Parts: sequence; C-alpha cells; structure tokens
Amino acid sequence: MAQGSGNMLRAEETPHNAEHKQAFLKFLPKRLDTLTKRGRRLLMGGWDINALNVLFQEVQTLAGASGRYGLVDVSELLFAIELNLAPCMDEVTLPDQEASTRFSEQLAQLARFIGREGAEPIGKAAAATKAAPVKSHVPLLVTPPNEYWLRWNSAHVDIPSPESAVIEVTPPPTEASGNDSTRQAVSTFTPSARGDSKPAEVPKPAPATAPDRSIYHLTDGNELALEIDKRLGSGRLPIEQVEDAAELIEVIGALTPAMVIVDAAFIESIDRIGETLRVARARASQKISFVVFTDTNDIATRLRAMRAGVDAFIVLPAAANEVMTRIQELADADASQPFRVLIVEDDRSQALFAESILRKAGMETRAVMDPLSALEELESFDPELILIDLYMPGCDGLELTTLIREREGFSHVPIVFLSGEHDEEKRFDALSAGGDDYLEKPIRPKHLISAVTNRVRRARGTQRRQPVVPTKREDAFGLSERTFVIDKLTEMLSGEDVRHQKGGVLFILVEGAHTIREKIGLTAFDSLLGQVSTFLSGLFAGRDYAARYGDTTFFALIHDLDEQELVEFATRIRQAVDKQIFEVGDRSSSVALSIGISAFTQNFGEAGAMLNAAERACALARKNPESRVAMFQTTVTKTTSGEDDEVVELLREAIRQDQLQLLFQPIASLRGSGEEQFQAFARLRADGGRMYSAGVIVPLAERNGLIHGFDRWTLTRCLMVIGDRMRENHPVRLFANQSIDCINDPQRPAWLKAQIDARQVNPANLVIELRTADAAARVRQVTSFAEAMKTIGIKLCLNGFESTMGNFQLLQHVPADYIKLAPKYTQPEGQTPNIRAELRQTITHVRERGIRIVAPQVEDAQCAAALWSTGVDYIQGDFVQQATQSLDFDFAAAAI
Repeated sequence: MAQGSGNMLRAEETPHNAEHKQAFLKFLPKRLDTLTKRGRRLLMGGWDINALNVLFQEVQTLAGASGRYGLVDVSELLFAIELNLAPCMDEVTLPDQEASTRFSEQLAQLARFIGREGAEPIGKAAAATKAAPVKSHVPLLVTPPNEYWLRWNSAHVDIPSPESAVIEVTPPPTEASGNDSTRQAVSTFTPSARGDSKPAEVPKPAPATAPDRSIYHLTDGNELALEIDKRLGSGRLPIEQVEDAAELIEVIGALTPAMVIVDAAFIESIDRIGETLRVARARASQKISFVVFTDTNDIATRLRAMRAGVDAFIVLPAAANEVMTRIQELADADASQPFRVLIVEDDRSQALFAESILRKAGMETRAVMDPLSALEELESFDPELILIDLYMPGCDGLELTTLIREREGFSHVPIVFLSGEHDEEKRFDALSAGGDDYLEKPIRPKHLISAVTNRVRRARGTQRRQPVVPTKREDAFGLSERTFVIDKLTEMLSGEDVRHQKGGVLFILVEGAHTIREKIGLTAFDSLLGQVSTFLSGLFAGRDYAARYGDTTFFALIHDLDEQELVEFATRIRQAVDKQIFEVGDRSSSVALSIGISAFTQNFGEAGAMLNAAERACALARKNPESRVAMFQTTVTKTTSGEDDEVVELLREAIRQDQLQLLFQPIASLRGSGEEQFQAFARLRADGGRMYSAGVIVPLAERNGLIHGFDRWTLTRCLMVIGDRMRENHPVRLFANQSIDCINDPQRPAWLKAQIDARQVNPANLVIELRTADAAARVRQVTSFAEAMKTIGIKLCLNGFESTMGNFQLLQHVPADYIKLAPKYTQPEGQTPNIRAELRQTITHVRERGIRIVAPQVEDAQCAAALWSTGVDYIQGDFVQQATQSLDFDFAAAAI
C-alpha cells in the first residue's frame, strides 16, 4: 500500500533519479488519462473484479512513483483513490454506491493533471447500482438499475463535461416519437478535442449521403435479445430491430450499419447475411461488426460463422453482462482507426485463418494469394503491417520483402514472416532480407494478435514521435544516450498491454572495476571502458538499445524476447565479453560481466522500479560465479533460512487480513467432456512485487501452527468462487489442497456444511485433495473424514498416487472420487516401458472402482498423447495452461 503524503520521502536527487523523474513526468498525463478511461468504463458498464484489480495496481504504482518524485498533489489524489478502493480489494468485494460516487468525483479531479480542466464527475446516478457488494474472484459485473443508460448522452467511455461540449437538440417532427428526439440529440453531441479547454463548435449537419451508423438486430424477441436491445437503448449508436432475414439483407445492401447482430433463431441465414456484409464492408469507410448468437458450438457452425465474416461468435446460454462487454469491445474498436494488415499467403485456408483472427481483433485486413499482386495492393490498401509466408510460388517471401523495401513509401512498414519453417538459418535470412519479426506455424490466435498489435502500435508511435526523436542519439562509442533509453522504457511501460509484452531490461556490471583501475591507472581504465562500450554496442542491434548507466555499469532495453530467451541472450553477451581481449597501450586486458534481468511480464509499472529490479538481479548474479546471469524473481519457490521468519509473519498477517491470492489452473478432459474444473493454488504477495508460491508457504504454515487458518481460508475462497460462478450460470469445480491435519479438526465437517448451506452452492463442485502418503499413514481417521465429506456431498481426491499394494488397499477403505498420479508418470524420465506398464496397471485397478484419474504436471504434447492412450481422464499442467488469477479457459475447445 502506498504511503500518505506525510510519510513520503522524496527520491534522492541523483542524476539517475532526475532522469527517471523526467521520463515519468513526460508520460504521466497519458497514464492518468488511461486510468481515467478505465475508471469511467467500470462506472458505466458495471464493476468487474478483475478489471478493478488491474486498475488498483496501476493506482498503487502511480501513487508510489509520484510520491518518490515529489509530485505531492498527484500522489495525494491517487492515494485517496487507493484508500477508497482498498477495502474492496482487501475483502474481494465490488464498490458500493458511496465508494462509486466518491471514485467518480476523484476521477474528475484527475482531469487537471491531464490537461482537461473543468471536467465534472460522472453523475451520482451513474455510480449507483442495485446490487449489494458481492465477494468474487471471478469476472462479475454489478447489475445496473433499469434504464441507467438514459442518464448520459453518450455510451462512450470518454464522457466530457457539460462545459466542454455543446448539445444541439433539434425539435423532432410532430409525428416522431420521443425515442427519435433522443436519438437526434445524441447524434449532435460533440465532445471537445482532448486537451482543449475551449468549447467545441456546434457541428455542421451531416450530409445526406452519410452512412447509417445504427446497430441492426435480427431478432425473434427472446429474453436475452430484449435485454441487450434495452441496454443498447440510447447509446451513441441507435438500435433498430429487424424480424426478417430478407429485410436485414435489403437494409445492409442499401445502408452501411455500424453493427449487425443475429439471434440464434436465424443461424441458417448467416451465409447470405455474411455475403451481403462482405460487399458492404468493401464499399464502407468504416468497420461493420458482425455478432452472431448460436445454440450449438460444433465445428461446422464455427466454420460457417468464420466464413461469413463473424466478429463475435456467442454461444448460448450467455449472461447479458458478458454479451454487452463483447459488443462494447467491438464498438470501442470502431472508435479509432483499425489497424490495416495485408496478408500475403498462397494457401487459401491459412490466409482465411489469419484474416479471420485479425478481423475479430478489430483490424482491417486484405488477403492476397499471388505474391506479385501484393505489390499492386500496397498503394490502394496502404497497409500498416504486412504478414508474409516464406515459401510461395513465383516469388518467395524473401524476394517479395526486398521488392517492398525498394519502394520509398514502404521502406519502414513492419513486415512479419509467418511460416512453418523451423530452420534457424532461414529465420536469419528472413530477418536479413528486411523482415521485422518471424512467427512460426502453428501459432495461437492470441499470439498472432499480440505480435501484430504490438508491431503496428510501435509503428504508429514511431511516426508520431519521428519529428521529435529522429535517431537513437548515440554517443561516441555507439551507445544510446541514457535519457533516450529511459524515455523509451517509460513509453513502453505506459502501454495498456505491457504485462503481456515480451522483452525486458538488462543491468550490466563490470566485475572488479576498482581492482582493474588500481592496476592500470585511471586514464587506461577510461580507455578500456570505451572499448568495452564499443564492443557492447555491436552486440545490440535493431530496436534494442544500450546505454551507460554509471561509471562501471550499463543497461539495455530489449524487445521481443521471453524470459528464457532474455537469460540466453544475456548469457551470450557475457560469454562474448569474457572471450574478448582489449588492448590498452602495451597491456592486454580482459573484462568479466555480471548481468541482471527484469522482464515486462513482471509488471513493474515504472522505469525506476524496473531498473532497480534488474540491478537487484545483478547482485544475485554476482553470487553465482559460474553463470553470472540472473532473472529478477517475482515468484519465490524457495526461501533462505533467514527469510523464513519474515515470510511466516507475512503469512500470519495475510491470513488474518484476508490478503492471500488464489491462482487457478485448468484440469482438461481427454475424453471429450467440456466440464469446467480448476486446481486452486494460494500465493502470498510481499513487498517489491515478490510472490511466494504454495510450495513455500504451506510447509511454513505447517511448521508454525498456521495450517488450520490457511486451509480454512483456501476452502472459504473456493466456495466463494463456486457460488459466484453458479449465480453467473457458469458452474465450476475447484480442487483445493488440504493438509492432513484438517482431518483432526472435529469442527471441520460442520463448518463446511454451514458454509455450503449459507452460500447455496453445489457441494459436488468442491473437491478436497489430500496427499496419498499422508492418508495411508492415517487410514482410520481419513476414512471417517471421507465418509463425513460424502454425507455433505463434497468430493475427495488423493494426489501423488503410485502403483503400490498399500495404496490399492487404501482405496478399499477411503471412498475417493479422484486420484492424481504421482509426478513420475508425467516426467520425461518416466516415459519408459516399465513405468508405462505400471501406469496401465494402476489405471485398470482404479477404474474398477469408478474413480476418475488426473495426470498433473503435464508439460508437452507428447506426454499428453501418451496419457490419452493409457486411459487417463484429465490432464493438468503448463501444457494446458499456466496458473493465473483468471477462470478464462475454453474447455469445450480444449477437450480432445
């Protein structure tokens, strides 16, 4: 938690801190503006616990950094926002009416720091909700009052103040309804330009040929459709209901709507509608979104929707809040000019795949099958990024890239290769020919979207900044200026998707610098560092930047490498410098480096914090003379002896204050079942962004008498999540690890029964997991506990199960519903014929008792395929998905 202004200490005014402050100040207005827009979106669309968590973290980051750099006014306001929202984060609840109203007023006060003076808070009615605070760990929107949207003149999240906009209401014709007059008033609402305090001019009437910007809904009048239409109501895009597919096709043929929505009852008409939309999109100057509801989720229907150009494929049943969120995302994507991507791919199916994925992400695409025809499309389409296959007939990707780079207007357009070629030499050839990136097939849709989005955003940003920052501003040794690189780092940290961005910072230290200086003298030492600087500058190419940080330290900003690749890259740099001999006068000298790394995925939020983390990692690297490279660790899986006492106190306080966090890892079916179930893991947050995993905190809790409180906290949170999902009509089953000591708690069954009854949840959606070895040592107690759980309806799982006579006898007494296999069956060294035979024997014996089998810690496709052939029911591990705070996983698509 950030400290109040009375306790804040200004950052020591060193040159480095002054540079960090300047970079922070430069991008602070942009970050405050983004924060304000996020807050207004939550106030208008309904509170969402995950979005609230992201916003709260950003508030904490900005409040702390503002305090460090002496920005007292900003820091105090952000700290006030933090204090307002902190109870919600501590109790995992959503803000009530009072907190929402206060938050709205605080957002309005932020306007003076982002150049929008006089902004007024969103009306108090906007912050009001009917729903009481609901505890949740999952996406959950508060239900707004009826017709709440009528309280604003625009549904857009950027709501200007009354003083900064002019509203001209044209009296409607006498025969027009009140809704028509409302629509006319909305259509003339013109917000002022961002950062301009002057009132906006009254807009001129739209020309008669202007496109129709309505939303057309082909509907059968079902309950969900009526709710959606009511919410869209008087938004910035009017809604028109259509009851006949032929009528909708006729409308699209004559007008250019903003969005088309088709109910499930008309799913057979989407081919004809899509064909008409394709023509309308070709003639339109703006994107036309296509939303389809469906009762079926089979491959054939999805293919039809994809071929029809559908942007949002929504499977029923679906909650109105989730549907509105998806529609709002599509509408918001229309508010700014979409990214233009040219796809050059001779394989029609591959081109269709890429085009469909990118179009669903709100981009404008054009696919070309003939590589030479792509040159003709450059001028007419003016792409912001070109996606090229490597191997094509007539002209391969390398040749086409060379031809494109020869055209003056497209010499800097990002070119990304998408190919199934895995040869490193071919990859190098593609980048040498002028490519900016190389993606390997098969590629996940989110990775393709992320790669394209980041490239285009950076390209747009470069164009905007080009008059201000034309070059890297290199020094005499080829290194970039320090302030330039810090500005670049701060700019990247200001982006909305930075936590999903590859890359990071290297902090590089020259080892034994003092000893070398004493040995060769100051003048020779300066010459040596100059040579080291020149050598280092040659190791960083493209969009990567390196600069001097201190007298004997350097730092580098690296793009497009994940954490493991950053470590490998840093290791290559260290090894290259180790082998280099530097000639200083008549002396030959060698230099050793230690390198610390911090990654964007670790979500530091501010340049100074990220550089400090890399510097701390460098200190850790120096303790390992063999590698001398270390990554800053935010998740701690092992503690030192001196650290244990501190972690125990943190854990004790976290249990008391309800400040632990849950992570969820999906458990996917290998038998075609799409049931949603996750393993729940607890973790502990400490200062400096460090997170202690369950593997650390559970043994400490057991040794220090905290395990009963820890186990109860885990069960309480799991039941809370299960209850929330049931109310959202998305039931989920959670596996919760419990210590063997829980069976000695005579009150545990009664307490669990009371919790389940109070929350009105299905007890079968909770699975209590015990270690098999512990259960085998206490068979009588575990049997009694299992019978008590069975009476309540709670499921039981034994983990770490191996093929032993003792374990098979244990199953005769303990009525387990699931077993989790021991890690030896899923690890690479366990893929032997003997282990496989032992596994099949275990599965045969367990299946006879009707027990379902889960294989945890599955890390690759080969292991998953082998487990499927042996008869395992479910798999869990990083191959399926890493543990996250989100319950967002497509089980239907994952089922094999």
